[in-house]
Amino acid sequence: LGLANVRFARPVTHGTTLYAVTEVLAKRDSDQPCAGIVTFRHFGLSEGEELILKVDRTVLLRRRPSGTVS
Repeated sequence: LGLANVRFARPVTHGTTLYAVTEVLAKRDSDQPCAGIVTFRHFGLSEGEELILKVDRTVLLRRRPSGTVS
């Protein structure tokens, strides 16, 4: 649904290994009964664990059928 607070902290060169870490910031019901809206924060890190990128992303996801346990 959208990106917000996109921040590129430093440049990346060819051959750099990147890692991603994601956390859930918020979740709520959608107007659609089979879907929900989730906001994630993604961090892009270099092999030295230096912050490369930080971005918040909001998506519409399908919900589990009721009665399903993870």
